[in-house]
Amino acid sequence: MRQNFPGFAAYGRCGRYVFKGNLQPTARSPQYRIRIEYCLDEHPRVFVVAPEIEANAPHRYKDKSLCLFHPKNFDWTNSCLLAKYTVPWAAAWLMFYEIWLKTGKWFADAEPHGESAVLNATV
Repeated sequence: MRQNFPGFAAYGRCGRYVFKGNLQPTARSPQYRIRIEYCLDEHPRVFVVAPEIEANAPHRYKDKSLCLFHPKNFDWTNSCLLAKYTVPWAAAWLMFYEIWLKTGKWFADAEPHGESAVLNATV
C-alpha cells in the first residue's frame, strides 16, 4: 500500500487494520477522504468520510460502506492486495458516483443485490 499510495496512513494490530487517505478519481473531482477497515478474515470495508455521500447513493451496504464487488464474481482472500484491488475499485466507485449525481444512472456493471444486504442497488 505504501508504495502505490504513499498518502495513505495505516493503523492497526492483531489482524485488524484501518487505512485512511484521499482519492481524486478525476482531475475535476473533489478530494474524497476514505477509510478502509480490514480484518484478515473478511473482505475490506470502504467508507467515504468526506465529503458526505448522498444518503440514497446506490451500491452501498447498510453500514454505508461501498459495494465494490459481488462476492459471487470475486473471491476475496487474504492474499488480495488492498492497493491492487480495493483502492482502485473505490476510485472507480467514486467516479461512477459522480456520474450518478449528474445523470441519476449508475453506469458500472452491476449484479442484482438482495435488499437485505444493500441500501440501494438500483442500476
